[in-house]
Amino acid sequence: MVHVGYTKEPEAYFNAADVVCLPSHREGFGSVLIEAAACGVPSVASDIYGISDAVIDGRTGLLHAARSVSDLAKKMDIMISQPELREALADRALERARDEFSSSILEEALVQFYFVAFYKL
Repeated sequence: MVHVGYTKEPEAYFNAADVVCLPSHREGFGSVLIEAAACGVPSVASDIYGISDAVIDGRTGLLHAARSVSDLAKKMDIMISQPELREALADRALERARDEFSSSILEEALVQFYFVAFYKL
C-alpha cells in the first residue's frame, strides 16, 4: 500500500495502480474514483451515497459495506486474487468514464445547471 499526499499529477499514480481504494464514511461524489476509472483503474469503495453513483458494484468496481473492515478486506482480496475480474472491471470503468463523464458531457451539464439556476428563477 502506498499513501500519496497532494500531487499535481495524479494520473501518474493512477497509471501505476492496480486498484484505487476509497473506504469513506461520508463522501459527496467520489470524483477520484471517476478519475481513476478514466485511467483504466477499478475501485474498491464504501457503499454509501455519492460513491455508489461513481462506482457500479460488480461492473466498474466493488463496493464494501461502510465501516466494515472485514468486507473491505474481502473485496480487496477479490481484486488481488482475481486478475481477470480486476481487468474486466478496469475495462468497464474506463468505458463508463468515457461515455458518461467526458469533459463535454460535464461541461454541458454544468451550463444547463447554471442556466436553470440563474435564468429560470
